Amino acid sequence: MMTANEIALEMIANFEKKPNPSAYFTKLDRQAIADGLKDRVKNPDLIQQGSKSSLCGPTALVVTLARTRITEYVKAVTGLYDFGTVRIGAMMGSERNLIPGRNAGWLISPRKDLLNYKPSSAIAEVDWIILASIRDSENWALHYNDENNQASAITRGATLASWMRNVGYTEVIEKTNNFFCKSATELQEAGRLYLDDYHVCLLIDANALYDGKTPDYYPNHWVILLSYIDYAPFVGMDVLSWGERWKLPKSQMKLDEFLNYFYGYIAVKY
Repeated sequence: MMTANEIALEMIANFEKKPNPSAYFTKLDRQAIADGLKDRVKNPDLIQQGSKSSLCGPTALVVTLARTRITEYVKAVTGLYDFGTVRIGAMMGSERNLIPGRNAGWLISPRKDLLNYKPSSAIAEVDWIILASIRDSENWALHYNDENNQASAITRGATLASWMRNVGYTEVIEKTNNFFCKSATELQEAGRLYLDDYHVCLLIDANALYDGKTPDYYPNHWVILLSYIDYAPFVGMDVLSWGERWKLPKSQMKLDEFLNYFYGYIAVKY
């Protein structure tokens, strides 16, 4: 029996063989996307939003999806390129009874102005196609059609939690604030859930990732928890951000100091 990764690589090979460029994402290259997919099947943590796009929310979703259902991730990217729209997260078998009305899956359908955009070298085409498509598809008022649209790229906790449900996670715990920091209780919960095999995303003030930066007192970045959380004598953990492993926080901080940068978490499990 083929493994999920083997099936994903076969899907990529079939995608790669098609002779024509996309009729939808007219500025993106099939071979570049195929090559990027192969790398991300081997290591989903390579998926990242680049330095300009502010797509950390979709990144947290897509990395988590690729880590748990790699074929759904590949289906999403290749389907967008070939058809301009895709449904993912459709449940099968006995799972179909768990969430009534959601068996058809989640429709990702970006607008025309995004389809015709050429991303800069700051973000890989394979990442841009799915991250930007999710963000634009889910915006009902503000279009997300280029990397500088930061206002339309912001992803709130409730939004990310709904996306997690859309792709099929049946256990979704969301405890975030948009304006006020969360407490030690939520941080400790996030750590316990990580140790209980949940996939945990943290909402933070990104200044915590840099040495000596004071908080902006605003949640502006999603990261993925990669380790247990240490508390003594200073708070410390590993997180995934911009395709790399970071120490959070960068500066030595006691718990009460770190909480000024912490706005909650989302934890998911199938």
